[in-house]
Amino acid sequence: MSEKAEATIWERHDEPVLRWVASLPGLTVEIYDLEVRDPEPFEHVPGLDSAEVDASLRRLLSYGLVDGRVAEATQTSLWSSLRVTAQGLIILGEWPDLDRVATAASLHTILRALATDAGDGESAALIRAAGVVSRTSDDVLRGTASELAHDLGKEIAGG
Repeated sequence: MSEKAEATIWERHDEPVLRWVASLPGLTVEIYDLEVRDPEPFEHVPGLDSAEVDASLRRLLSYGLVDGRVAEATQTSLWSSLRVTAQGLIILGEWPDLDRVATAASLHTILRALATDAGDGESAALIRAAGVVSRTSDDVLRGTASELAHDLGKEIAGG
């Protein structure tokens, strides 16, 4: 019997809310009034209500994936200055994990150093491996920079 695995809270709530926050215009200070006592449908994230979005934003904030301000009233939470952090962009695949790139650069240096002390056959293999590591990290940075420049150009042009 094949049962479909039930979606996680990340899949049902947090990822869609993170993607919604990522879609917000950059320098906006719009306030989102989330009814938590008597939840209502949240139009920006289909399938979620205002209380679920509030809970998700709190989790994302605690994980360092979003930043923003929250003010609590009796029945609502007022969220403003919402933005995705660098860590959130990494999770969404929209920004390179610079720790991994730095690790790749370090690995390249180590492989090149080992190649100088290795025999002829081993040296060539280590140099090739160092080249692959270097090209991979360069491609990640170049691709990300290109995407960011393209998106920024569209935003500046109003498109």
